[in-house]
Amino acid sequence: VVVGGQDTGYEWEHPAIKEQYRGWNGSSADHNYNWHDAIHALINGGSNSCGLNLTEPCDDDGHGTHTAGTMAGIVGSVAIGVAPDAQWVGCRNMEEGDGTPATYIECFQWLTVPTDLNDDNPDPAMAPHVINNSWGCPTSEGCNSTNFATMDTVINNMRAAGILVVTSAGNDGPGCGTINNPPSIFAGSFAVGATNSSDNISNFS
Repeated sequence: VVVGGQDTGYEWEHPAIKEQYRGWNGSSADHNYNWHDAIHALINGGSNSCGLNLTEPCDDDGHGTHTAGTMAGIVGSVAIGVAPDAQWVGCRNMEEGDGTPATYIECFQWLTVPTDLNDDNPDPAMAPHVINNSWGCPTSEGCNSTNFATMDTVINNMRAAGILVVTSAGNDGPGCGTINNPPSIFAGSFAVGATNSSDNISNFS
């Protein structure tokens, strides 16, 4: 199984996730069809520690590397991810933690039909089987009722392509009606919340 992630990028050489990265064969890396950067400009001004238009994975925030570990991490013989035998591919959709509808949708599109590092030669056979989306697009990032339908269509297109869209339920719980932001609000998404060590719903989930 191949799991796709879109997040703040990935420190792909982190020992907990390197061996599971599909772009690593044990001796050399090939990031074609395994990595895409949707960050082409600074979102909040200033500078970015990774840069822009990256041709290999980099994480400018740390959150994406964390989620890759949650997906497929393993340290030695100890599994720290839910699917340590899976491979992962990734797309950076946030610039230091903030994205836009355009950056999110660009990653959805790339994960549906991956391309090489020149954004050429699209190959749907290289698409992951399932994607993780541990983020939300609030109104402060530009998502609102006037453009919800666009992302909803993108997610439904991914589902039609046979890719499961797993999303974070968010951190506004635990009350009813506290899943507020795309992409988890859409029917085509499979929203996941959190439990604590006692297997109860976490107070933030």
